Amino acid sequence: MPQLFISHAWKDNDISRRLAADLKRDGADIWIDYARIKGGQSLPEVIGQAIEESDILILIWSKAAASSYYVHLEWNCALNLEKRIIPCVLDGAKLPPILSAFLYHDFQNYESGYQLLARGLNLKRTAEHPDTGEGKITIIKPDETAKPRFRNTPLALSSDEVKNMLSQNDFFDTFMNSSGSGIAHQYYEQTKNGDKVVIDKATDLMWQQSGSKDSMFYDDAEHSIKKLNNEKFAGYSDWRLPTLEEAMSLMEQKEKNDDLYIDPVFDKHQRRIWTCDPVKDREARAWVVLFFSGGCRYDYPIGYGIYVRAVRS
Repeated sequence: MPQLFISHAWKDNDISRRLAADLKRDGADIWIDYARIKGGQSLPEVIGQAIEESDILILIWSKAAASSYYVHLEWNCALNLEKRIIPCVLDGAKLPPILSAFLYHDFQNYESGYQLLARGLNLKRTAEHPDTGEGKITIIKPDETAKPRFRNTPLALSSDEVKNMLSQNDFFDTFMNSSGSGIAHQYYEQTKNGDKVVIDKATDLMWQQSGSKDSMFYDDAEHSIKKLNNEKFAGYSDWRLPTLEEAMSLMEQKEKNDDLYIDPVFDKHQRRIWTCDPVKDREARAWVVLFFSGGCRYDYPIGYGIYVRAVRS
């Protein structure tokens, strides 16, 4: 069982104590400041050692956390130590850009947020017996309908941030995360208004079954999305270029579609596709997903011909 460090602002003490109690109840090894820090100890030193000895930092994120010096110190320490970070967002507060690459859980509804977190940590949820109310412990299976949430707005990403994102989501990438398992998809192919789409029930994303017939420059890719929306492709007008997370969610661990690392439910003509994410500190470049080689790359300029496969949530 991994060791968990819970980072939180003092204003979020109630929710942090509840989360710590639930995680401990379900078998996790927890480090949280109110239980482990003694009088006279150096706070930064104790925190740094605790994060170093932990496997995962559970970041309780809120407006209060965003302005907390120690919360800032803790997640930066975890980043420097290359620890896994799982943000749990309480009130819709925007994550710092560098943390936006991490898969986060929405804790505005505590129960649904905790289900996703427990499932991701492979914990067996326990609770009071619903019939007797006498504290009897019974095993409750994690919610099998819980779905991963991926960022759906553009974000400039560096190579290191992408490596962290791939690892956090367990995405397969031949170049940067060859041990990744990928997602267990639940694909359904449908025809809507004469247009073919693929719905992935595992992620709640709808994709074009094929995509553009021709490769195109990045600016033209954005124009093609506008055209899809103006024409209401499949009856919808909210199509967009996928984020790198969304596009990499399609990546299979091995070749399944002839020589492509993507399920045969998709047209194999689109061997590589644009994402909406720019490459950080590299002018006029965007991240591209390559299904023919099984990974993502940053070295394609926006004046290069790449295919488009649109997505909607």
